[in-house]
Amino acid sequence: MWTLFALGILTATIRTILRFRSKGRLFLDDAFLIFACLCLAAASIILQTGLGTLISVEQLVRQYDTGDLADMPDGEALRAMINCYHSVHTVHGSLVWITIFSVKFSFLCFFRQLVEKMPRLLRYWKFVIGFNIAAFLYCESYMKAQCPHQGLAARECSSNPPI
Repeated sequence: MWTLFALGILTATIRTILRFRSKGRLFLDDAFLIFACLCLAAASIILQTGLGTLISVEQLVRQYDTGDLADMPDGEALRAMINCYHSVHTVHGSLVWITIFSVKFSFLCFFRQLVEKMPRLLRYWKFVIGFNIAAFLYCESYMKAQCPHQGLAARECSSNPPI
């Protein structure tokens, strides 16, 4: 995970430095890319810090599926683990979608300069912007729409609740 993170950040940094040196300033597409890098960093840190909880909850689900209930934590500890699991999963997923769409919007801002003087392509570009905004809103809201519950109440969204 960290190798690809470092490669992505290094590539974006080199691109931004070269762009600044050649143009003398940064543009909106650079701002989207910098924002994407910040979101990627936050998502990676959140995933790394919550990885222990994610693994523990997955192990508990497997234990529950096999019927091995001897090592199950007590109610309050289990509730805290599941709440942490849902928080990490939701925030990490959201930040990853923001990163992906920030890079898309960075490219779209860059392409705007290329299609400015072509009315047909400019209309298509506007359609693509609208489509990407709709896709972003869907990607950000589908987890909430699929299951509006948090913590232990999220078990209601599963046809076979593991815990």
